[in-house]
Amino acid sequence: MSTVVRAVDRADGQPVALKLLELPRGNPEALSRFEREAALLERVRHPRVVRYVGRGALGEGQAYLAMQWLEGEDLRSALERGPLAASDARRVLECAAEALGAVHEAGIVHRDIKPANLFLRGGSSADVVLLDFGIARPMEGTKQLTMTGTLLGTPQYMAPEQITEAGKIRPATDVFALGSIFYECLTGRAAFAAPHLLGVLARILYDDPTPLRAARRGIPKAWEDLVMRMLSRDAERRPRDGAALLRLLSSLPPAEEEGPALTSLQRLSPSPEGDEQTLVSVVLVVFGGAEGAAATEGRVESARRALGRAGFSVEELSDGSILAAVSSHGTATDQVRIASRGALYLRELWPEAQIAVVTGRALMGRTTRMGEAVDRALSLLEGRSCEAQEGIWMDALTAGLLDTRFVTVNSAGATLLLEERSEAGSGRLLLGKPTPCVGREVELTELEGLLGRAIEDREPQGVLVLGPPGTGKSRLWGEFTRRFRGTYPDVVLLVGRGDPLTAGSPYGLLREALRRHAGLDEIGDPEDARAALMSRLCARVEEGNRRRVGEFLGELCGVPFPAEGSPPLLAARNDAQVMEDQIGQAFSKWLAAECSAAPVVMVLEDLQWGDALTVKLVRSVLREAGDIPLFVLALGRPETRDIFPAVASSRLHEMALRPLGRRAIERLIKGVLGDALGPESVERIVKLSEGNALFLEELIRAAAEGKTGEAPETVVAILQARLSRLSVVERRILRAASIVGETFWVGALKRICAAWGAVDDVDGWLARLAEAELVERHKQGRFHRELELGFRHALVRDAAYGLLTEADRRSGHTATGEWLEGVGEADAMVLAGHAKEGGDLERAAVFYVRAAADSLGRNDLKEASQRAARGLGCGPEGATRGELLAIQAVAKYGLGVWPESASAGLAALGLLPRGSYWWCRTAERLIHALPQVGDIPNFMRLAEDVCRVEPTAEVTSALVCALANLNYVLTVLFRGELTRECGAALARLERGGLEEPRSKGTALQWRAAVNVCTGSDPCRALRLAEQAIDVLSQGKVQHELCMSSVMHGLALRALGDIDAGEKTMRAALAVAERIQDGYQLANTRLYLGEMLLERADAAAFDEAEQLAHDVLDASVGALYEASARRVLAEVALFRRDPVLAHAHAEQSVEIAGELGGLYTYQYVTSQLRALLANGRVAEARDVARNRIESFKQWEGGGYLEVPFRLAAAEALFAGGDRAAAEEALRETLRQIELRAANIPDEAARARYLARRENFRAFALARAWSG
Repeated sequence: MSTVVRAVDRADGQPVALKLLELPRGNPEALSRFEREAALLERVRHPRVVRYVGRGALGEGQAYLAMQWLEGEDLRSALERGPLAASDARRVLECAAEALGAVHEAGIVHRDIKPANLFLRGGSSADVVLLDFGIARPMEGTKQLTMTGTLLGTPQYMAPEQITEAGKIRPATDVFALGSIFYECLTGRAAFAAPHLLGVLARILYDDPTPLRAARRGIPKAWEDLVMRMLSRDAERRPRDGAALLRLLSSLPPAEEEGPALTSLQRLSPSPEGDEQTLVSVVLVVFGGAEGAAATEGRVESARRALGRAGFSVEELSDGSILAAVSSHGTATDQVRIASRGALYLRELWPEAQIAVVTGRALMGRTTRMGEAVDRALSLLEGRSCEAQEGIWMDALTAGLLDTRFVTVNSAGATLLLEERSEAGSGRLLLGKPTPCVGREVELTELEGLLGRAIEDREPQGVLVLGPPGTGKSRLWGEFTRRFRGTYPDVVLLVGRGDPLTAGSPYGLLREALRRHAGLDEIGDPEDARAALMSRLCARVEEGNRRRVGEFLGELCGVPFPAEGSPPLLAARNDAQVMEDQIGQAFSKWLAAECSAAPVVMVLEDLQWGDALTVKLVRSVLREAGDIPLFVLALGRPETRDIFPAVASSRLHEMALRPLGRRAIERLIKGVLGDALGPESVERIVKLSEGNALFLEELIRAAAEGKTGEAPETVVAILQARLSRLSVVERRILRAASIVGETFWVGALKRICAAWGAVDDVDGWLARLAEAELVERHKQGRFHRELELGFRHALVRDAAYGLLTEADRRSGHTATGEWLEGVGEADAMVLAGHAKEGGDLERAAVFYVRAAADSLGRNDLKEASQRAARGLGCGPEGATRGELLAIQAVAKYGLGVWPESASAGLAALGLLPRGSYWWCRTAERLIHALPQVGDIPNFMRLAEDVCRVEPTAEVTSALVCALANLNYVLTVLFRGELTRECGAALARLERGGLEEPRSKGTALQWRAAVNVCTGSDPCRALRLAEQAIDVLSQGKVQHELCMSSVMHGLALRALGDIDAGEKTMRAALAVAERIQDGYQLANTRLYLGEMLLERADAAAFDEAEQLAHDVLDASVGALYEASARRVLAEVALFRRDPVLAHAHAEQSVEIAGELGGLYTYQYVTSQLRALLANGRVAEARDVARNRIESFKQWEGGGYLEVPFRLAAAEALFAGGDRAAAEEALRETLRQIELRAANIPDEAARARYLARRENFRAFALARAWSG
């Protein structure tokens, strides 16, 4: 037996279908069949055939076959809803014939063509994929794998030769099966239907089906003729293969669309009759061997009569199995009790049979589909014998709902039902009454104590309350609020709630809290919203900061202000880190102003669906805020710790909600039901509730109805059974609301119901649902003039969502997304989620672009990459795919994963218009990354493209950044004509004037870098770096400011001001650590490590060593590894370990190879020093000669040149080439004097001349001249 599960391919992160096969020992045929299936599937590469991914073994006795994962439904599921429209049936046939054409061309016969193996991707008849090559075989006739007397295939679709002539299987065999499918698509019934297997086989061999046009009006005679030809018992009269059939189909005339109610496959459509899923319990009776038919003889009708009185529907399946189902019987426990009694009755009828009872969801409506439950029942019986104490196998859900009057035992990992005993074993409104918050005095006392500390001592405090769904977190904070309102009536309360569809949306929790506080959701006009934000939020902010605070609170709240006249806002919108910093500062200033007037309590509910930026900002405020009366109450499920591992802090205490104790449970029962229950019933509720507040409430409701509840793991089943007792319309309203989320709006529900073809009084029915305590109205809503409600319990929403049919789910999400977009939903993740769930993957991908770009703009690089990956998972093409890949490339660059950045970026460039915004953004990052990963050909092609772009005004800023970066890379690594062309292109854009801070600062920064690395005027490099820092500081462009600070430090180092240079480098490192940019961290650590080599103490060298190892661990790129190795070589020389120094230095030079450019001479400097330290003077001399010669191609070496020439001079001298050594030393002195002449300040000049290598050069000159 095999099962298929959804898995993820680690190679590309895409979902795959994993077919798992058990391989019993001593059964080589099973392994041979599996290997054949995998090999044959691998041979066929066609879009109409499910794609082979891989295969292998999971261990002894189990193998796997990985295939393409598909979303949609199979043709069998569609046909269960009725016959297809003629146009859909024809498209299905054309697609299937195209698939078979490819299979037959590959020399394969499928042998199991049936509706279940034709998959409708996205529910469309125009996109059919052929599945399951489990019994396929090559035409050339490999070893027969079928045992004598065994039929392989599905009887209703078998060709005559499969029944009588297994050795003459041919492509026409598959054509016969396809003819049977086409007939069924058009008529709604099988071509060769019969009650039993033998009857089906006899009809295939001897009868013709009912003529097609007699079964369906409006079908052209040409269609009927083709079907009859495909179903010919003589294989020679059929179309010979799939390709031949496809040619015949091209000449068919169109059919009239009339006849019975037809099923459209343009998309999965909701049912106007109101199909829905409901909780169902299924009893399956399976007989072994050939005695099944005899076993059922005469007893099926008696079973049908007996079980029918208990509400069962009973069917005898074609293989003799018995299926009995019961649903909608009061509570879930009632339903399971009835199912168990029915199973025990059937066991008395057929003691030799295997029987299973399972509970699950089934589609109820025009047809009854027990798919989920039946599949689980069959899985439960797999590999089990009926001899295990002659019991009845039960799934975990059924067993959990079963009461103690039934005797069960655990056996072989499942539950076995043996018999039934004759007697049974042992803040919010609830039933219209307010219920006390019982059992939480300890938690409430702790909360009140911390709140008093925050308000009375003005010491900010926070509490993170964690507990599973239903443990009473919301009830706790409701009671806490009621209490502190009495003690501190002037407290300002801010409330933000997480939502699963918006989980991870930047600042989502804070945005909701502030928008509610300011009443922004009630304001439609943008100008009015900005005015309201300033007046309602910023009135207490000091006047000098009010405008800036308002602008960035506007960014947080989704109320953007114009950027004209505000350089910080303009800069922030062009740099993620700037925006994050400014929002953080604005929120902190606003909060301090609010707290100066009144204490603030901030509640963050459902934090597990929150976002990292809210958590980060709240933690920062708690940690860094001064003496302000602030209290934060965060509530979430236990997984919150995994989602936000750094959520706790010294001022954010963690509180885990424990289960309610016995006394608390008894108090609640008495408070709601009074003395209506006896001690035994109370004890039962105490036991079954396990202290879970939600389960306890449901058990109390059941007790009030004279029934009982069950174990906590069955809560969803309990709720679904409860929902089944509502009216059809009430259930439909709840299912619609569950699509929108835990919070929903009346307008959205009306749109969904309309999409389902239902005309309901949504307002009236919602009022009834509120009375039933299933939903509640919110006092304020997010959207202007839209009534907002929410589920009273999240699990009620989960239960309702689980009852949706596939068609209703998809159409409902589509309608929700359209409605939300229409009312101005700004969160692209919400819109993407609904579009994806609705099956519109192309539209979802567009929204994922917006969502990923938003994350990138807020400097959440990991989230940006993840969101882009989700968008790519939708399978977009063209520019949309290019933009998603571009965002991935930029994000992965910042994360320091340059090989992945390069791969995604190159793919993006191939899809995006050259010179577009995302093309330029991607190019800017690849210019730096491609040389580091060794891809010089693509770098050179990209460099040429960047130099020749004719930019529009919208992309000038992005192009300037790319050109400035390229100019630096070309200058220090390549030189040549392209360098001059790049410089000219950059100069043209600069002459046009650069106003935007990032582009202006970036251009200055890379000019400083060029001067540091190639020039002989360190003062000019210093001035350029200072100008860049000034521009970038004004614009708050943190990433580029970090790089400019590094350049500033290098210029100070070149001037010999080591103290100032180290201070600058450490400040840059602090910024890099704060913004968590992988590249900036590696870059700053490297240059700080090099700066520390200028010191002469062991502690500095120890730190330099650690920094070098940090750079190696980051694995950014080749030159960073080479530079880190050079630092380690110098550390080893300082410690007098010449052997280790030489090893590191040689690695440094080797890694750089031909890519090192000017940096190569820095690595060679350490190489020469290490060779001399090891006494390898001749080798050092030869290296010095070669490198001095190659250095002539460069116009200058900046801060690298003097150390290199000095090391070369010493190597030549030690190797006996005094003349060359003296020449090298003279050039070294000339370079020192050239740089000194460009330093006007005498003290600075003296400091420069006193640098270690300069001092040594002058000393050698004196020694050699003497």
